Amino acid sequence: MLNAPSSKILPRQVDPRKFAQQGIELQGNIPLEALDRLAQIAAGDEAVIEVELHFEVDDQRHRLLRGQISAKMQLTCERCMEPCDQHIEGSLALGIVWDEDQAKNLPRSLDAWIAPEGISDLYEVIEEEILLSMPMAVYHDHQCVDLAHYSTEDDDASDETAEAEAERRNNPFQVLEQLKGSPK
Repeated sequence: MLNAPSSKILPRQVDPRKFAQQGIELQGNIPLEALDRLAQIAAGDEAVIEVELHFEVDDQRHRLLRGQISAKMQLTCERCMEPCDQHIEGSLALGIVWDEDQAKNLPRSLDAWIAPEGISDLYEVIEEEILLSMPMAVYHDHQCVDLAHYSTEDDDASDETAEAEAERRNNPFQVLEQLKGSPK
């Protein structure tokens, strides 16, 4: 996504409407410790979060924030519970609005950034986009857990047979089945 890593830290506080009117472009990094929710789920303290943002006004006079996010960090593997390197990429297409009513009028291609007048926290928006772009489950690319820990099809079949037998024995309507089958 981003060609050369930038050592410039993005500003946390911005005036999104003013930036859109001026067509401001930002490119830089965000330290992991500045993103509280992301830091809580990270498996390590090291992360590279690169961001490229473009504030603009479109032809319909919508104030927009568009951009790309690239995060390289460690998350916990759900198989072995060890740190696992992950590369998360996301894109932003946000319409900057005052309230929910304005958000309803945005095109479907845009998500809403409901921002108050003046200064807003840019890091909150970026953190939210990273969290939304994360994989549902995190695993190593290699086999990190012995396959013997997983059940096989034979185990599943014998478990199903045992469950069916136990259910048949504990069936409260068993007496009714016997009466139904007896001659009248």
